[in-house]
Amino acid sequence: LDCKKERVKKALSRISSLKDISVNPVLGMKRPWHYRNKAQLHTRQIKGQLKLGYYQYGTRSLIPIENCLLLPKNFSSMVEILKRELNKAVVKAYDPKTKKGSLKHLVIKQSEATGEIMLIFVTVSSHFPQGKILSEKLRTLEPKIKSVVHNINPNPRVILGRDFLLLDGQDRIKEKLGVLKFLISPSAFF
Repeated sequence: LDCKKERVKKALSRISSLKDISVNPVLGMKRPWHYRNKAQLHTRQIKGQLKLGYYQYGTRSLIPIENCLLLPKNFSSMVEILKRELNKAVVKAYDPKTKKGSLKHLVIKQSEATGEIMLIFVTVSSHFPQGKILSEKLRTLEPKIKSVVHNINPNPRVILGRDFLLLDGQDRIKEKLGVLKFLISPSAFF
């Protein structure tokens, strides 16, 4: 936390003409692990298998995810189920170099209040013939999955495109913050 405080002091000094800036102590989180509610995973074919993960910093090299301390604990088992079922359904990761394959990204959102999960399959085109059967199978395997959506995004610079198609379940998941209730859509920044 002291490092964060020093970074803030240096940044404020750098962008302003003020010297000897006083910065209050940084407050720590009550729950520093497993606090995120969304994962935006990328795909790659590695040794003939579709893999899910994050890009290595500054590259497009995929680091397959096994466990992430920032994501909900159940996401690790969810990712394993997704990889297994995607490979069984012979879904191929999109390769921007060869322009082959279809699945670019997979977004997982989970409501902390209700536990409801939304899956978003992001493909390069509307061609995703395995989508409907795959979504039904996944909802059978994991009852917390309440929404499965297909997003079409040919743009290589952003994760989600504009077009969303409901494959199975509800079009939104429910979240609660204090007394406020929200319906979270696939395009919501959540």
